[in-house]
Amino acid sequence: MGYWSRAAVWKRVELVQAGLRERILFAVSSRLRVSEDVLDGALPGALYVYKQTMSARAIAERLEQLVSGAPKGPAATEP
Repeated sequence: MGYWSRAAVWKRVELVQAGLRERILFAVSSRLRVSEDVLDGALPGALYVYKQTMSARAIAERLEQLVSGAPKGPAATEP
């Protein structure tokens, strides 16, 4: 919710890496120069990096991967 700074994104990445219990998807603007790969598929969180507007299809795909524990693949790339 709201606009994030690059530092705020890294705080959330660290939160997930520290052992967050709930699964969560963070949507982050590409302007913050953060890669989706910083959170691997084994963690309970994921990043969705978008350029100008978010894609509902891409969000749905990432949520499905997060819930199922499926690894990221070509289907996870934004159209």
